[in-house]
Amino acid sequence: MLGSRAAAQDAVHDAFVEVFKRWETIVEPGPYLQRAVVNRCRDLMRRDRVALRNRHLLRSEAMLEADVALYDALANLPFNHRAAVVLRFYLQLSEADIAHHLDCPTGSVGPWIRRGLDRLATELQLPEENQ
Repeated sequence: MLGSRAAAQDAVHDAFVEVFKRWETIVEPGPYLQRAVVNRCRDLMRRDRVALRNRHLLRSEAMLEADVALYDALANLPFNHRAAVVLRFYLQLSEADIAHHLDCPTGSVGPWIRRGLDRLATELQLPEENQ
């Protein structure tokens, strides 16, 4: 979601630290931690918009050309669309779980995923699906 493995690791680390501080008061630490990670990513996205606009600074020289194109396309998606697509296809979460992590109605997740995929297909110039 953040476009950088190092930033993602920092976000997860920070979330673990916060959860550990509250460990005694948390009823279900697993879901709480997942939500904390998503919230931390959202916070980092808000603070680092300028850095994300300069995404060429975040690219690794080892990235394949296809990876760069996908990264660029993902970076152009609105946060909710990008988060929904990543949570669905990378973590294989259900729409209900994604809605819980993004603190939104379940009915919002499907359209975010569809719009995100449509925009990715357009930017990556993929053939349209026959529906």
